[in-house]
Amino acid sequence: MVKIVTWNMCFWQHQRHFSNSWDYLSNTISPDIALVQETVPPKKPCNLKNFVWEEIGGKRKWGTGIFSKYPIEKVEFENNHEGSVIAGEVSLPNENKLTVISKYTFL
Repeated sequence: MVKIVTWNMCFWQHQRHFSNSWDYLSNTISPDIALVQETVPPKKPCNLKNFVWEEIGGKRKWGTGIFSKYPIEKVEFENNHEGSVIAGEVSLPNENKLTVISKYTFL
């Protein structure tokens, strides 16, 4: 079984809690794969050390990512919303591959 979570970390509003949020995600929730939006990669190491991540269109300091305990490779596709949607192929321990997509949207 693979534990997958999704979380809009709202980095721009909660920067002071950023380190604690990543610690909680990594150590308390402890997912195998985390689909995260409105965030930046953590500053200190965590058990989700494999990731693909993009800043939102170069306009903001945060973006969208997929963080994993397992190896991951970015999946390229036609994307008009840089940093708002990202896809990755995760190599699971049983040698299967899982394609996951993290999407951030705004109106």
